[in-house]
Amino acid sequence: QRLADGALAVAVPEVPPRGLSMLKVSAGPPPPVTGRATASGTTLENDALRVELDPATGAIRRFLDRARGVELAGPQGLARYRYVPGRDPALVRDAGPVTITVEENGPLVAVLRAEGEAPGARSAVLRYRLVAGSDRLEVELLLDKLPVREKESAHLTFDLAVEGGALRIDQGTNVMDPARDALPGSCRDFVGVHSALDAVGPKGGVALGVLDSPLVELGTMVDERPNPAGIRHWKQEPYAGTTVHAYLLNNYWHTNYKADQQGLLRFRFVLRPHGVEPPLAVMDLSRDLEQPLVVLPEGR
Repeated sequence: QRLADGALAVAVPEVPPRGLSMLKVSAGPPPPVTGRATASGTTLENDALRVELDPATGAIRRFLDRARGVELAGPQGLARYRYVPGRDPALVRDAGPVTITVEENGPLVAVLRAEGEAPGARSAVLRYRLVAGSDRLEVELLLDKLPVREKESAHLTFDLAVEGGALRIDQGTNVMDPARDALPGSCRDFVGVHSALDAVGPKGGVALGVLDSPLVELGTMVDERPNPAGIRHWKQEPYAGTTVHAYLLNNYWHTNYKADQQGLLRFRFVLRPHGVEPPLAVMDLSRDLEQPLVVLPEGR
């Protein structure tokens, strides 16, 4: 289908993970365009979603699931870059100021780019991508990291506002609820994620794919300050909320030497609102993200 702006859209049948479908492209009249994605100012939208960015930080300050009329961005926002200079999360700093530009204005693909200053980095670029007819928002963070040898950490906050919600975390062979399933003595500060987690309540929720950031902090960011015994305090109580922080990086190793990490880092995320669905649907999202559709010419 050749769209008005020259983009080519191809209708692809559903292909299961590790599956195969043969496509034949030939001349013919295009089908009618049934949905549009648009980008303007600080707003992205299509028939399923409306996304509004914070002009100061580039984070998502409003995330509307249009099908259910539900706002899913909490007070801390979504995809909010946070940097801790040192060990105390009370010293956390946001990105900004940023410049928000429209990279693609639709109608098939709409993209907003927020670029600007970021503590601990030379620069940061947040890119948000919405496709016509899709119920998923794609988020990409490109961080040009500075070499820092003092203690530091970087995070991306997702304050998932789900009424009566709890977390379901895909761990590869099971779905975990950290409020109920964590064993006594296990880590309560952060948890490993296979590729996706779900914040879900009685009326639905929102799933978060974490393609390049397999650790998420639960509720609050890690506090590395030593207690009176000279070691850091580990949380003891299970976390029952729906705010998570992608734990992008840190240099909290406590050794007799200093080291740093620098250069261009890429982190990808997906936000997918949904209604009531089976608990294992978050594992289906993981598989979708890990095994994306790859199109190759015949014979390759």
